[in-house]
Amino acid sequence: MRPILCVMPIGEGVPLRSFSLLVWTGIALASLLYWFRYGHDARAVPSLVMGLLAVGCGFLLSHWTRVFCRRGARAFLTLDMGVWIPSSGFSVMPAMFIGGVILVMAFRVLSIPVLQTMDRLAPYLALAHAFTRIGCFMAGCCYGRPSPEGWGVVFPPGSPAALHYGGVPVWPVQLMEAAWLFALYLLLTLLPERLRLIGYCAGYGAARFALEFFRGDFRGRAGALGVSQPQAYALLLMIVALVLLVVRARIQKRRSHSL
Repeated sequence: MRPILCVMPIGEGVPLRSFSLLVWTGIALASLLYWFRYGHDARAVPSLVMGLLAVGCGFLLSHWTRVFCRRGARAFLTLDMGVWIPSSGFSVMPAMFIGGVILVMAFRVLSIPVLQTMDRLAPYLALAHAFTRIGCFMAGCCYGRPSPEGWGVVFPPGSPAALHYGGVPVWPVQLMEAAWLFALYLLLTLLPERLRLIGYCAGYGAARFALEFFRGDFRGRAGALGVSQPQAYALLLMIVALVLLVVRARIQKRRSHSL
């Protein structure tokens, strides 16, 4: 854990936060690889730009909603940057759904093929997300439950995990999720393009649902479902995968009949 990598000698000193650095590293690498793969397509630039904007809007709207629910509208009357820009600990799942809706709407307005383009973007979303989870580990947020001896990591005194559990080893759930996301990126690149969005939704949804059992920080409960809020979103993501599978099957059937 190292939330601040260094203090840059700018003015009175600007801290370089590891979470922000890793998030932007993931976005830059994913964008570069996407450009190398699809840069020949005239729609590559607008689809990539809209993808980045949708992700950013999703995170900001999700973060602002969380701030409003916790602190009320008065929080937005301050110049506190933590109110306006998340630095760690924000929820990925709501941001993912908000960003997805924005992206679909933008693609429809720009006459960009929705399913085809989101299939292309899916592996690179997994790659960027993996770096974000490493950033969570460096920031100390999204920590795990106490683990058996030899399986966990001990966060330093004063960290959220140490304050919660008293300095005992906890599951490195952030790194576990990052490892799966890197593997998912590789798996998605091997799948036929038409199955990549389905693979992402099903693969990440199932993994996130399972990994939530190892999480130690409180993320809220999903009412009568008896699961955490991220698990409810993970179930919804798997339902989206099932719906997409049915839609894809119907499209394929329609094409075969037209031949």
